[in-house]
Amino acid sequence: VYVSLADPGRSLGLTDAQAQTSTAWDVAFRGYDVKINGGETGPGSVRAVCLCQNTRTVAQQPPAAQVAFFRALTADGELGDYTAVTPASIPADTAFRLDTLSAIRGWWTQNAAGARAVRNGVYVVNRPNGAGYAKVQFLSVQNATGATPGAVAFQFATLPPNRSAFAPTQQASVTVPATGRVFYS
Repeated sequence: VYVSLADPGRSLGLTDAQAQTSTAWDVAFRGYDVKINGGETGPGSVRAVCLCQNTRTVAQQPPAAQVAFFRALTADGELGDYTAVTPASIPADTAFRLDTLSAIRGWWTQNAAGARAVRNGVYVVNRPNGAGYAKVQFLSVQNATGATPGAVAFQFATLPPNRSAFAPTQQASVTVPATGRVFYS
């Protein structure tokens, strides 16, 4: 299932073969992997960077406490990191990278209750063809089983190329099939 950040929630109806030649999608989910349409994973020019606001905070914890600290991050607790990202927070275009199999990583973890999203940072996607940017934060992974990743919920806001102001935040949720992919653009 392929969906657009410019038009969230609308399936693009692309097959994997069609996605290999399509610049219509920006972000792809395959299981717990999140890919962007650029570099090795697609023909688009999408690039991404993690602002990773909590990386230093996690590293400051004693080694034995780092995993527990990281897993304790919640959507509500990390909302401030998301809302603090302003147009001025967006790094220079040279900081963004093309996908080398997974430009967006470390957004989820597994615990005894199953997979769930983590908030180690806000990702910024440099959209293709001068379409601007989007800040993205993963909110949750629901109904995950050994056979399927379940539903992934995230929020995002787009920013025009002139970096004037973010559009209102939108939320989306996609059900990732056990053997398929979900693509956002």
